[in-house]
Amino acid sequence: MSSVLETIPPGKTMKEAIEGLFASRYLPPQSRLEIWGAVRSAVVIPAPGAKPFELDSPAFIVAAHAHRRTDAIQIYGSLSWVDNGLPRMMAGQLQNAESDGLSVLLPPDSVTAHPVPGPAPKSVAPARSAPPVTEEVVEEVPAAPAAAPVADASWATAVSASAAVESPSPADLRSPKKSGQLDTEGLPRFQRGDIVVHPRYGRCAVVRSPKFHKLKLRRTTGAFFDLHLKVCNFVVEADDEGHAVYRVQIVGRNESN
Repeated sequence: MSSVLETIPPGKTMKEAIEGLFASRYLPPQSRLEIWGAVRSAVVIPAPGAKPFELDSPAFIVAAHAHRRTDAIQIYGSLSWVDNGLPRMMAGQLQNAESDGLSVLLPPDSVTAHPVPGPAPKSVAPARSAPPVTEEVVEEVPAAPAAAPVADASWATAVSASAAVESPSPADLRSPKKSGQLDTEGLPRFQRGDIVVHPRYGRCAVVRSPKFHKLKLRRTTGAFFDLHLKVCNFVVEADDEGHAVYRVQIVGRNESN
């Protein structure tokens, strides 16, 4: 079984991307991820107890590795850059960095994607029978035949696509009677591994619980995005292998977000 090479897109923070890889793939506790490539900025702690060194200029991560210790992910490595025409280098703990095309090599035992085990959510009984859920795959590069995504990426298209879904009854939308799965604001109590069916991106996995009215989701392509909960309604559907399934309907746009 061969290793897997992943790429962190430019502009994305390294630590967030590494956390996403640990969450989306089966990685044993002793797993070690190799990292290298260009960054736009970085924060390094050169020694225990030392103040963080903030580098705001382009640099290379010559070699780095990430591993999980208890619940935290730690990254150590070395950086090289040019200061006033002179080459510089520093090594230590990498608190974070903004990618400009980083590469990440995963060990062979992480090839098979598998949800990270967690507490099973309470079963949610749908208010009425729901149609079978079909998986929609959004491919960045044409590959195997898949369900075609909505071509127009505009907000208006996403609203239109979500409106095309069969309109649920008022009792289905943010109803507090959904087996205790809704919070005080009428939103589902999302758990990592739950499925959200998006009108544009199809089936997406919940990466972490909502923060600041935003829900972090992972698409089938591996890309991450934030879903603004203030402009969404949710319909509870049948469970999928122990994880709750919610279909999202976009009802409007909040310009303040």
